[in-house]
Amino acid sequence: MTTVSEDNKPIPEVTAQELIEELKVGAQIYATVTEDFVSSFVFYDKTLYDWALALNIEIPATKNLDIVSFRKLLVVLAKNMQIASNYYSVACSMVDAIGGGNSMKKSDIVNLLVNNYAAKGAKRPAAAVIERMADSYLSNTVSAGMAAKIVKNFWKQRTDTLQDLRKVFEQIGLSLSVEMKFTSQ
Repeated sequence: MTTVSEDNKPIPEVTAQELIEELKVGAQIYATVTEDFVSSFVFYDKTLYDWALALNIEIPATKNLDIVSFRKLLVVLAKNMQIASNYYSVACSMVDAIGGGNSMKKSDIVNLLVNNYAAKGAKRPAAAVIERMADSYLSNTVSAGMAAKIVKNFWKQRTDTLQDLRKVFEQIGLSLSVEMKFTSQ
């Protein structure tokens, strides 16, 4: 059975294999973009990949986990949480500063454009056109705003991940405590 559109024209059918092939192409493009982005987007002197590695906490095998190594893990976790929290705070401030600065700057540009048309006695374009003109003048700061949001999201994800790890470490700590209590008797 052929599917038809509202104007009774046949709609070509797409096979499962065609869909799979398109998904494979999309996946390859996504992988390439992700790999390039993670290795080239630099903030605070490191790439996303470098930051992820720097904040990674290597979990030892169960047989190698004792109270001394566990304390070392907790210290590393505390340091990493402090780093991530501090950078997250800075990133939040930067998003707010760039966004607020853009709003004020855009307002100034719109006023300047309107005044410029008035001074020339020329007919002023529609408000939407003036808005787009102001946005085009701000294209670099829009890019900075997008980058700031990416950095903010990265640090939010890092702090969330470290918080989750902290919860796991609490459970491990309880387990070690119980184990030490029963083995020392």
